[in-house]
Amino acid sequence: MTTGGKTISILLPWSPSANEIWRSLRGTGKPYLAAKYRVYLKNVLAYYTAQGAPKFANKEPLQVALRLFPPHNRSYDIDNRIKPTLDALTRAGLWIDDRYVRKLVVTAYVPVEKGAVVVEIEPFDEERENEFVATILSWYGLKRLSPKTQKKQRKSK
Repeated sequence: MTTGGKTISILLPWSPSANEIWRSLRGTGKPYLAAKYRVYLKNVLAYYTAQGAPKFANKEPLQVALRLFPPHNRSYDIDNRIKPTLDALTRAGLWIDDRYVRKLVVTAYVPVEKGAVVVEIEPFDEERENEFVATILSWYGLKRLSPKTQKKQRKSK
């Protein structure tokens, strides 16, 4: 499914911090998903399914806005809420992979009861962004990598 040029909005539960995703077995150092994050993944799937579960099966570039409504007044790092949220949406099946998110805007808002994350998704406006990139390159005297250099770099990975 594509967005058809429209914004799709999904309400999700408040995400755990990226610092709370992984734990390791004592003595072995073997990583595993923390119980708190496994519960969050189940909750995201339930919320997502209840809201009609749109899917982006193609490789359409997307822009995403994460609107964070924390469950408390304590300080937190907004960047620690990005990975758990995007990865949970990938596991829920919203898109093939969150690497197709080309633009991401994250905004922190007022606390609400239990906390929430509102995710807004729309097609990435390639033309508008190319104009912006040209302006930035010009301002700072930056030069794009040549196609030949880009090809070499892809091969070396």
